[in-house]
Amino acid sequence: ASPNLYKVSINVINPVENAFYSISVVDFWGNSKTMTDTIYGFSLAYELFNSDSTNIINFKDKVIGGVYCDSIKLTNLSNSDLKLDSAKMLHNIEFSVPQSQFPLFIKSKESIILDVCYHPTRYVKNKVNTDSLILELNCRSRVIKMQGKTLEFTMESTNKCGQISKISSSYVPNSFGFNSLSPNPSSGIININFESNRSENLTFEIYDVLGNNKLNSNIKVNESGVFEVEIDASELKNGTYYCLLNNGKQCLIQKLIISK
Repeated sequence: ASPNLYKVSINVINPVENAFYSISVVDFWGNSKTMTDTIYGFSLAYELFNSDSTNIINFKDKVIGGVYCDSIKLTNLSNSDLKLDSAKMLHNIEFSVPQSQFPLFIKSKESIILDVCYHPTRYVKNKVNTDSLILELNCRSRVIKMQGKTLEFTMESTNKCGQISKISSSYVPNSFGFNSLSPNPSSGIININFESNRSENLTFEIYDVLGNNKLNSNIKVNESGVFEVEIDASELKNGTYYCLLNNGKQCLIQKLIISK
C-alpha cells in the first residue's frame, strides 16, 4: 500500500526575523525522523532621516543641477552577521544609490548608514519626481518611496558697466553651446540663450564688422544648465555685429543685427 502523506503548514509570526523550525515524525514501529530548517526573514530594519514620513524620503524643493544626499539607517535584527550586496532604484534617473558603498557588512544587532541621492536635471513646473528604492535580502524585498521637486536656477549679476544680466536654467545639458540671440534684429535689449555642463566663468563680447569691440560682459555660471541672459546693447548703432561667447576653451559666435 502507498504510504500516507501529510501536509504540514508553518506560519511565520514575525517576517522580519529568521524562523527556525523542527519537525519530528515517528512511524508505527517507533522509527523516528527529524528535519530542521530555517525560513529566513527580512531581518533589516530601516530608519529615515530628515523625512516627514516613515515610508518616504522627501528631498522637497531642490535647485536644478545639484546633487543632494540623504541617509538611511539600516539595522541588522538577526542573530548573525549579514551582507547586503546592492540596493537599486526602480528607474534610476533623478535618484540614485552610490554603488561605492557596497557590499555592506552589518554585524548582528548593529547599524550602518546607507546614502541615497537626488540629482534633478530638468525643471517642470509643479512636477514631483518620484522613484522607489528596493532593498533585497533573503529573497525578500522592501520598497522605500523617494520624491523631490525641482527648482529653476535663477540669478542676476551686474558687470562693471552697470549692465544687469538675468540668468535662468530649466534643464542640465551635457555640452557647452550658444543656442540663440533674441530678438534678432533687435532695437537694443537682447536675450542670449546658452547651455553649460559645469560651473564656469564666461565672457560675452560684441564686435562690429571691422573687428572693433563694442561691448563686454562677464557671466558667472554656478550650476550646469540652460540659461537665458538679458544684455543691454541699446548704445549700439544700427548695423551688423558679431556676438562671441567664450568659456576659455571654446568660442561660439552668433550674428546680431541692430535696427532701431
